[in-house]
Amino acid sequence: MERDRDSLKRHPWELRRCDFFGRVLADAGLLHPGLDFLDAGAGDGFVARSWLAAHPELHSATCWDAAYSEEDLANYGAGGGDRIVFVREPPSGRFELVLLLDVLEHIEDDAEALSGLMRTLRPGGHLFLFVPALKFLFSDLDALHGHYRRYALGELNTLTQTAGFEIIRSRYFDIVGVLPWWLLNTLMGATTFNPLMIRIYDAVFAPVSRLIDRMITPPFGKNILLVAKRPD
Repeated sequence: MERDRDSLKRHPWELRRCDFFGRVLADAGLLHPGLDFLDAGAGDGFVARSWLAAHPELHSATCWDAAYSEEDLANYGAGGGDRIVFVREPPSGRFELVLLLDVLEHIEDDAEALSGLMRTLRPGGHLFLFVPALKFLFSDLDALHGHYRRYALGELNTLTQTAGFEIIRSRYFDIVGVLPWWLLNTLMGATTFNPLMIRIYDAVFAPVSRLIDRMITPPFGKNILLVAKRPD
């Protein structure tokens, strides 16, 4: 039996993040019946499982993570059914959609990674990227979590286009989160997430940030969201 979101007892932030990504892709018409998608750097497959459960019309998900152990592969794949598979080696199939959610910053050779992902997409297929933004925000917390970098919008656009993609949408996200991150993590050197501060941010600042993101295209933000296409 496929695990549902409640049984996983996820942090509310993680649930909102998953729902937000799903809404972006649904609004863009990219979550369509029969979709086969790849989640690169998928971890335990929470996003893929959630979307398959919420959208029975989707066909399949492949969760790929080079860090999977044999135990991970056995545990994550147990009871997943035939709609989701977990793999450690680069997948050989071609997909209509590739997700790279908070992953590219962990890869030393990000240019090669994007070129490799291009080869996993069918012609006309789409890449969905979400990364941390603004180099001056780089902190000890970034380094602790294995981040090689944070991105500028123009830099990420150039990197994606150099790999052969056509950019469909590219924008900064979460303008309100810039100042708290800079104060707490970059300036003060926090290396953990304070639960109280997270609750305050979720209750007060996050709704404001989402409203701003809906109303305007912010000139800067804590993250970058990018949708690109492999040419037909």
